[in-house]
Amino acid sequence: MKTYAYKTTKLTNHHDRAFPSLSVVAGMDNLYSGQVIEDIPVFIKKLDFFREYSESDGLYIVDDTYQEGGEKGLHFYDWDTILHQIKWSNRSPDPRYLKDYRMTVHYEHGLFFEFQRKG
Repeated sequence: MKTYAYKTTKLTNHHDRAFPSLSVVAGMDNLYSGQVIEDIPVFIKKLDFFREYSESDGLYIVDDTYQEGGEKGLHFYDWDTILHQIKWSNRSPDPRYLKDYRMTVHYEHGLFFEFQRKG
């Protein structure tokens, strides 16, 4: 299941020129337990975009017990909770150095992220 976010800019005039409005549509798949995210700062920007422009309140985390078509193994988290877990949990590195880490999504009785230094 994919979540979508939409953003449209307004028509602007600048120095006697009219610039048309622009539309952006972005899609994000659910996260799954064991998924590795290599570029954490880009992922955070994408989550921020979805928090602001998506009609959805959050994203599903899929664990190992999920069977297609069922409810078991689907865990819904809102955008702010996911962002807080990445940036401020006691397992998180200093936010200034997130680009030096990769992150693995885990779900075992709750959402958590494991961080490993790259290289």
